[in-house]
Amino acid sequence: MRTLLIMIFAILLNISVPAQNREIKFVSNNNMQALFDSAKASGKPIFMDFSTAWCGACKWMDKNIFTNDTVADFFDKHFVCGKFDGEKGDGLALVKKYGIQAYPTYIFLDSKGGQLHVSVGATHTGHEFIEQGQIALDPSKNYKAMTDRYEKGDRNPAFMKSYLDMLKKAEKNDDIILVANGYLSKLPIANYATTKTWEVLNYVTDPLSMPGLYIVRNQAKLKKVAGDSAVDLRVNILLGNPCFPYLMWDTKKQGKPDAKKLDALITLLQEVKYKDADKFLPSLLPLSYYSKGDFNGMLKCVQTIWDNKQVKGKEFSRLGYMYKQMEVMSESTDKVFLKQLAEYLDKVTAAETDKGFLYQMKYKKEQILKKFN
Repeated sequence: MRTLLIMIFAILLNISVPAQNREIKFVSNNNMQALFDSAKASGKPIFMDFSTAWCGACKWMDKNIFTNDTVADFFDKHFVCGKFDGEKGDGLALVKKYGIQAYPTYIFLDSKGGQLHVSVGATHTGHEFIEQGQIALDPSKNYKAMTDRYEKGDRNPAFMKSYLDMLKKAEKNDDIILVANGYLSKLPIANYATTKTWEVLNYVTDPLSMPGLYIVRNQAKLKKVAGDSAVDLRVNILLGNPCFPYLMWDTKKQGKPDAKKLDALITLLQEVKYKDADKFLPSLLPLSYYSKGDFNGMLKCVQTIWDNKQVKGKEFSRLGYMYKQMEVMSESTDKVFLKQLAEYLDKVTAAETDKGFLYQMKYKKEQILKKFN
């Protein structure tokens, strides 16, 4: 009986998962002219796969999706297919032409080279990938058609949601900002706290834009139409994401940040009492003084933060924070200030026992002393 069941299972498995013997036929490899010649001869639209040698998702698609019989049959039937390395040959110019910023990216063109559709990222199944090809062939649903509708003035809420979804799939981040903010700027504020408008608000990424300010200042009202988790996530994106670059800010390579923009973000974090503000402010506040060239203000700010134990995280993070602040403040050329900085460094190290930290701070003090001696 057990043997019979195994045989039946094997037969069913063989039927439900047929052998995959075919793969997409790419008529050109990094050769745009050959691809256009083939498209002109066949009259078929063009499918272009952009990848790189280091792209893991691209390799996964090559192995698991492009070798799927159903995918291969569909793309070979409807498209002339070309593969391009975004860092070599014709791929370099095409990446610039189409504004490709991530891999894999899939570009669909008509037989004359006009762009029909774009999709970014690997798919989990062959069916999902075929769907993108079907959308590209549909003159009412592809990227070109949706963009034409938008440019002709269609601002129907359902259409706006679909268009923004497509822009997200295509990773057209700059366009998302323009489209979402442009649409919302024409709506009365009284219409913001609705389910339909939330679908567009949920694409806002700039906390200092008018829609961004509305979201972070009206969270309770929006949660009634969108739910707690959706609003909390958008607020984290709006307030948390812009903070991270400042945590890693390299003053030697990047110079001074935009003081006005940084101060506006700090003010907003404090105003709305953002739940993670205490993780970001110890880095943002001193950097604000640095952005104005105020080293004395920066030192006083760091002293307050350090003395009040406002630096969150593990001991390594705490000590690393102080070393970074000392590193930045030691850029000053004011000898009076540098002497004050050296004195504060002594005060800090007197209360610490970590040998690595003490060694680094001793070295930093020697560098400071060389400046004003």
